[in-house]
Amino acid sequence: MQFKKYLPLLAVVLLPLFAASQSTYLPRGDKQEILLDRLEIKAQKDPLLNLSKTKPYSREFYVPAIKHYLNVDSALDAKLTNVDKYYLRSALANNIEWLPEEERDAYMSKKLVGNTFYQYPAGLYETHSKDFDLTVNPVLNIGFMKENGNDQRLFYNTRNCHTWAYCQ
Repeated sequence: MQFKKYLPLLAVVLLPLFAASQSTYLPRGDKQEILLDRLEIKAQKDPLLNLSKTKPYSREFYVPAIKHYLNVDSALDAKLTNVDKYYLRSALANNIEWLPEEERDAYMSKKLVGNTFYQYPAGLYETHSKDFDLTVNPVLNIGFMKENGNDQRLFYNTRNCHTWAYCQ
């Protein structure tokens, strides 16, 4: 019966083995990586976006570069199209934890769900404190199908490898 006393402790120790999380690096092939490569070409020899030698890109380093190029006084601003600016703002909204606290209000959602959920468009629930950022964004890939000549309905639920750090 002593096993029951240690069951909650065992659950806490084993829980991280079944959880998936996002690293601080941008996944290979992500649309933000393509945007950063495009900006590097446009910026030429500007050291802020000379990142191609350091792949995968660290979010900590490219978010300040994106903020710099969204500045109206930037020399690159004349070369940016409206589509580029839209994707730059979208990249900042998806990496809200790397922005200073006073700049996060500009990316708040206009339609909150119950004043708790989707405060920022990129995550279901987010909390930010001085030393800790938590973003919860569950991903489901659920599907139903029916084959010709078969009355049985098929159900599947799989992970999408582009949204997880590791896919096995």
